[in-house]
Amino acid sequence: MVNRYLIGFAVVILLLLVGIILLFSGGGGEQKPVEQQVKPLPQYFDTYAEVSVTTRGIINGEDVHRSIRITVGQYQRRLDIIAGYSGNVIQTQTFSNTAPAYKEFLAAINSAGFLAERKVPSAQADPLGKCPLGQLFEFELNDGGEILSYLWSSSCGNVKGTLAVKSSTLQQLFQNQITNYGQLTSNVSLSATTSSTN
Repeated sequence: MVNRYLIGFAVVILLLLVGIILLFSGGGGEQKPVEQQVKPLPQYFDTYAEVSVTTRGIINGEDVHRSIRITVGQYQRRLDIIAGYSGNVIQTQTFSNTAPAYKEFLAAINSAGFLAERKVPSAQADPLGKCPLGQLFEFELNDGGEILSYLWSSSCGNVKGTLAVKSSTLQQLFQNQITNYGQLTSNVSLSATTSSTN
């Protein structure tokens, strides 16, 4: 009879230990990482966070492939001309910026849907090789090297991307941040198939 009580007591202690282990280990199930919460865009106006749009040209030869990237932050607006597929910046133009101007810009692109994401299957979310005869538009929020948001769209009507809104307004708002944008990019061909100077 004493043995029965000892066995019962041992079982209760064992169950308590198992319960404590499961409680502190999170139930033993696979833990999903907590997604970083992205603040409303205007709240980044006095931080080091930057927003950018990259317009990638058609899929062509490494020597003639070009992309145009516009990056806007609290202190600077920058235009980069990129050659090839490895991010080689061949031309840069910078302009100063201020926190109030940046806040106004962030509010404008926020209203235009900069963070509006369209949920798609993971295979469709990857822009690699998409819209090969058109242009890809990549929209990024970056804070100190950490990408908080990355969405893309394209000029190919049947390739929607992950941006939930039409990108034309966002593209225009970014281009308006670069003084003389048209003149600075007039020699950049995003659809070249022959050698160019830029």
